[in-house]
Amino acid sequence: MFSRREWLLSSAAFSGAAGYQAGGRDIVIASSNGLSACQRAMDILRSGGDTLEAVVEGVTLVELDPGD
Repeated sequence: MFSRREWLLSSAAFSGAAGYQAGGRDIVIASSNGLSACQRAMDILRSGGDTLEAVVEGVTLVELDPGD
């Protein structure tokens, strides 16, 4: 069980890491059934679209497939 102090310290560390931005390379990852989702997400990112929009569009493609 976390003490209050440990929880606050870990929360502070996480919030600081949330503002960190890695290098300028976009990467999308999926299993073999998500290749079209990766392509759609990468197209959005390369055209300057929002990261969250790319994630939602990619997931939507996979979720709409009734055979999956």
